[in-house]
Amino acid sequence: ADKAACRMEHGVPQEIMERFLEFVRFVESCPRAGADWIAGFGQGCNQARSRERCAACIATVQEAASGGEEEEGTGAGGDSAARRNLRD
Repeated sequence: ADKAACRMEHGVPQEIMERFLEFVRFVESCPRAGADWIAGFGQGCNQARSRERCAACIATVQEAASGGEEEEGTGAGGDSAARRNLRD
């Protein structure tokens, strides 16, 4: 992993690396992301993904962002920065 990180650090243009780091910071701070979201991504990488599950998740997020009912535990309530970003 260290070798791959070094190759990535020196092989990826600075602008892309900065954007990637912004994404990492977002994932670490977003109430809809965090450890559970990252673990779910890892599971998705190890198993066949279901487009239907992804579509249902996206629909839930869009509904919450548009002011509709949100599922308990989604973390998209209120007028947080994450919710405003989803609306935009």
